Amino acid sequence: MKQTKKPTKDKSAVGQIFKTTDGFLGNKPQIRKPRSVVATEQRKTDGAVAVVKISSKSGKEEKIGKDFIPGLELTPQDHSALTETSIVGRQVIFGIKDGDKFKAIYVADLTKTRDKLTRKELRRIKKEVHNFCKNHRKSYRRKRRNWRKGFKK
Repeated sequence: MKQTKKPTKDKSAVGQIFKTTDGFLGNKPQIRKPRSVVATEQRKTDGAVAVVKISSKSGKEEKIGKDFIPGLELTPQDHSALTETSIVGRQVIFGIKDGDKFKAIYVADLTKTRDKLTRKELRRIKKEVHNFCKNHRKSYRRKRRNWRKGFKK
């Protein structure tokens, strides 16, 4: 009797820490500042990811709450991909603006690190992104729903 092999399921990139540059996220290749990002969502149709920026904590203490998630610090002891104590931004980046259109971010465009957030940290990020005020959260949910459909009506 011949055994049939099950199709392998692609591993999800959600919760993984990746390296990229600020120039890639802003579509300005001349900017080569390294940037750590975390994938918060992944589309099932084509594997595109939505990412959140990770920034160093130094000098940004007054912005925690409005621009950065309060009560969440990522330390280099827990995450090998980081070099200093870091905080996570509230803004989710769904794509890169290319003229009038947006192009999706794929895992192949990012540099992999062998580091992943814990479930607790990821849950905290998903709960707090775009949650500074009610209108931010409402527009984020609408944009996320449209992004999952590939912005098709």
